[in-house]
Amino acid sequence: MKTPEQLTEQLKESLGGNLLSVVLFGSSVRGDRSRLYSDHNILVVLKQIGVSDLRRLAPLSNAWMKQKNPAPLLFTEQHLRDASDVFPLEFLDIQESHRILFGSNPFEQLTVSTENMRHQLEYELRSKLIQLRQRFMETEGRDKRIHELLARSFSTFIALFKGVLRMAGQPVPKNRLDVLSALEKLVPIDQNAFEGALLIRDGAAHRADANLIFEKFLTSIEGVVDFVNNYK
Repeated sequence: MKTPEQLTEQLKESLGGNLLSVVLFGSSVRGDRSRLYSDHNILVVLKQIGVSDLRRLAPLSNAWMKQKNPAPLLFTEQHLRDASDVFPLEFLDIQESHRILFGSNPFEQLTVSTENMRHQLEYELRSKLIQLRQRFMETEGRDKRIHELLARSFSTFIALFKGVLRMAGQPVPKNRLDVLSALEKLVPIDQNAFEGALLIRDGAAHRADANLIFEKFLTSIEGVVDFVNNYK
């Protein structure tokens, strides 16, 4: 399996002087990576991004994705600055937890605007809620498939819950369970459902009723969506 560091060396060889930075972010850096359900997230900053650059990157990106990692995110320095008001959730999360694999730190001097955070949060939460319902129907109510759905969904919603805390001007804990405790002070969520999903994600046996856990998981998320929708 190729490591982020090995990918970085290949990027340096392929892109030469056009490569400015390679940044690792997500669970690999936070220290909560799951062997079964986590991947490596890479952001690449280039001087320019032309079709010829994309052609050179294609074999590396495809090989990386075959290891079940997402494709590297590509930005120029200007595009990164221009996008800081469009992706406040993602950029603030990366600023909080990242590791520079090559070059300068593109997030060190980046000012992230939170003006559009509530709208982005509501959009992301509603979209992920719709997808969660769709994925549940695909499980046909089978415990094993529901457990897999909960495990794969956990990190996505924890990241969004961090955004809810930021929107509300609250401190954002690093520990995932502390994030849930902080959120519960704002929204009545069922922590047990999320703790169950975390246990499943981390490979622990879980004998509780999968359908019941999912129902509480879903109801909690619906409550968070309502909170964000009505937040002033």
